[in-house]
Amino acid sequence: MNLQQNATLNILYLGYWSAREGITHSTLFPHLQALSGFDKVKNIIFCSIERDAVSDPLPIPYPKCRHIPLLSKNLPDKFINKWYDFRHFPATLKKLIVAHAIDICIGAGTQAGTLVLKAAKGTRTKVIVSYFDPHAQYMRALGVWPKYDPRYLFLHHWEEKLKKEAYALFPVSRAYRQTLLREGVSPEKLFTVPCTVDLEKFTIDNPLGQATRQQLGFAPDDWVGIYVGKFGDIYFDDLAFKWFGEIKKYLPGFKLIILTGQDKEEIAGKLINAGFAAKDFFIGLVPHNEVPAYLNAADWAFSLIRPHKFSHAYSPIKHGEYWACGLPVVLPEGIGDDSKLMDENNLGVVIKNVNLRQNHIDKLIRLVTSGKSSEIRKLAFANRNPDTTKNTYKKILATI
Repeated sequence: MNLQQNATLNILYLGYWSAREGITHSTLFPHLQALSGFDKVKNIIFCSIERDAVSDPLPIPYPKCRHIPLLSKNLPDKFINKWYDFRHFPATLKKLIVAHAIDICIGAGTQAGTLVLKAAKGTRTKVIVSYFDPHAQYMRALGVWPKYDPRYLFLHHWEEKLKKEAYALFPVSRAYRQTLLREGVSPEKLFTVPCTVDLEKFTIDNPLGQATRQQLGFAPDDWVGIYVGKFGDIYFDDLAFKWFGEIKKYLPGFKLIILTGQDKEEIAGKLINAGFAAKDFFIGLVPHNEVPAYLNAADWAFSLIRPHKFSHAYSPIKHGEYWACGLPVVLPEGIGDDSKLMDENNLGVVIKNVNLRQNHIDKLIRLVTSGKSSEIRKLAFANRNPDTTKNTYKKILATI
């Protein structure tokens, strides 16, 4: 079917986070951008779930796109609030499906996928789940949700329904696609689409990096590491600071940048306990478009995802951003396709059994000093290219 024809398709894309969060801009907006570029697409309704007081629609910087926020009740009890969301949002979404003659509903992740599958029941609307992952299994494997936790039972049930009833699923790693095939999911509905990165915004820029170092009070010849993300839950907490401290002992001049929205004083206290002075680190939360400046100020990056039985299903957006800026990554084994990819290409430091040793630090120094940043950037081009998203949608739209 020729996609260059009169626009006929209306699409609803549901994200599970606020439209104002950085993760929405880095992971969901590339999908909106790709979809808006097809002549066959007429309108795109982008829905986000807003849990704060600010809930006005945002202007979306792509043609054909309109933002309609879904407002959570923000009840004091999180469990009851989630129950309310899954009880009432499908009805709201169904009204949008009918009012806007929606042909395709796309949910970003299994929770959003559950909501659109419930909403599309009884309609002609096809359901696609981008960023499809075993979220319920993550939470159980990490001990966050017990086996008989209602949240686990509910989401696991709907994840199984999505495997059977969705028109298409986008696992984010090749390894998880293989798991889904072994589980009997039809290969025709599986499209591997990792978290992609803007390769123009995230690029190697040494002058920008040196200017940022100067701004932070770090010397041009300091060893500088960076971590973008959270501590705790699916990420290491105490172990992360143990890693930082071990590198500090080996490299006394080691400086650290942490970009996070978590409590600065608590993180600073843990760094000081690990052997850092206040002048040795920067902790802050910056707009997503400023992240490349901080990445370019670093020599290497950390990924602190806790490995578990289902961690091969991950595709952390931060990995693509790190690679695009030429940074080797220190990370555990078993994370998505990426641990194996970096280990086999000798372009990262993969920590087996999560025990960081001196030989890991020695390897990291060799990577930094061997000038492999351009090779590392090629990992982003090969594995996190936005063209993957566009080409996948092209294949799917040709069938609708």
